[in-house]
Amino acid sequence: MLLLISECLGVFVWLGFGAFPESELVPIYGFTWGCAISTWVPVQFHVLTSAFPSEKRGELLGAVATFRGLVATLGPIIALALFLNFGYVAPFVASVIGILITMLLIFKFV
Repeated sequence: MLLLISECLGVFVWLGFGAFPESELVPIYGFTWGCAISTWVPVQFHVLTSAFPSEKRGELLGAVATFRGLVATLGPIIALALFLNFGYVAPFVASVIGILITMLLIFKFV
């Protein structure tokens, strides 16, 4: 349940940034994003480590760290390409689509 709340907060933030990028709203978006991330990461690790046997947890956490590193490297490049080709809102729309896919996966597997 906490994963879904976190994802909903993420949708709020990215839709807000895309639709209402006024500077006075940025602190609200930042606080909300901090709440989303602070709930997502610990719950994600709990769900993942609970689902795997103890002898496979190191391998799992290594794979998760590798994926996060790839996303942290490729994400800004993809966002820049979206921005240059489709405008300001495109990276935010792509983020919301990714969040919605994540929510569907949470419903299906958790």
